[in-house]
Amino acid sequence: MTVTEMEQPMNTTELQSKDSTAVALTNYVQLDTRDIFQNGVRQVEIVHGEARYSLRLTRENKLILTK
Repeated sequence: MTVTEMEQPMNTTELQSKDSTAVALTNYVQLDTRDIFQNGVRQVEIVHGEARYSLRLTRENKLILTK
């Protein structure tokens, strides 16, 4: 499943920057890991430019991202 095939909720959230000013983030996609890791899938590949990353779901239900 690709991000374009999923619903892409428009969210806005605020984060505190290092100088204590609020920074609003808009236009990000929220993915639920239940949608990514279904039907026994335990690892996915993420391509970012020329780099490839592996996102793995452990037996302890933790996520590990490696390059």
